[in-house]
Amino acid sequence: MGNLLQSLFRSNEDLSDEDIEPSLLLEQYASQVLDFSTQYGSDRSFSYTAANCLGVPSKFPNYGDFPQTFVLRQYGKWLDLSPGGVFSTRVRGNSSKKSSKEFIDLRFEHSVFVHGVYVYETLNPGSIIAIWAGDCKGRWKKLWSGSPVRIGHQPRQFGPPIEPPSFPFNQIRLYFESLDLPYHAAIDAVCLLGTVQSPLMENVEYGEILRLVLEQKLHMELITYQSQAKNCDVNYSDNGCFDLIPREAVLYIFQHLDFHSLVRCSQVSRLFRQITGDPLLYVTLKLDNLFHLVNNQTVKFLMSRCFLLR
Repeated sequence: MGNLLQSLFRSNEDLSDEDIEPSLLLEQYASQVLDFSTQYGSDRSFSYTAANCLGVPSKFPNYGDFPQTFVLRQYGKWLDLSPGGVFSTRVRGNSSKKSSKEFIDLRFEHSVFVHGVYVYETLNPGSIIAIWAGDCKGRWKKLWSGSPVRIGHQPRQFGPPIEPPSFPFNQIRLYFESLDLPYHAAIDAVCLLGTVQSPLMENVEYGEILRLVLEQKLHMELITYQSQAKNCDVNYSDNGCFDLIPREAVLYIFQHLDFHSLVRCSQVSRLFRQITGDPLLYVTLKLDNLFHLVNNQTVKFLMSRCFLLR
């Protein structure tokens, strides 16, 4: 595929921002590692580190254990069965479903509308379970997700069918599930194909409902109604049956919700917003599954609520 692409498309290394045409299809390889969960190698050396998946493939299509690749540190269930893993499970609490998800965030030189993502695996392929796209500004979109598979002892160029986002992006996050791996897995490179101009941006039309709302200026009437309601002296409550339930009972119900659900509840009413601000709801907090929604505003939202955090 590499030789074919080089003959059809211009490579990222041959381009500057001034050279890019609106409809140009770019073949890019990762230029920067933004974050990762673990790596087998040490930052003091180049062997098996996350930085080895930058640039064009250096070992693919060869198969084997190469120090010039990015190797995941964990595989199998040995960590959960070790004394440290057992102690960690007691601290976290028992979980009905074990997981050993690992990830890596990669940045690309140019923001593009995606056509395809290709991952070059050179050791124990099949552990990739999700591919996300980001714009390095906090906006995320899941491109693909699936289950780990056993490929056998052969290299793989993994390019699953993706769901293209409606915005240009220059960041890729790969998720790996390593519980069923017989040995370490290795990544040689990640390729991103995309255009500077999205075909979705041509002839953009509003949907029928949105068009009617804008034509009849219903959104302006809503703003006027809200402004009048704020100036009204009538003490009106729209909390329904929740006005009849003690606050402690509602708080107990909310203790069974995750953080994402609490944030959504805080947008329902003033009563819900007050209750979801109770620090007792934030004694424990788990945000790793919400990375695509968490930003600086999330931290500010939590600052006044998490002083009881354990």
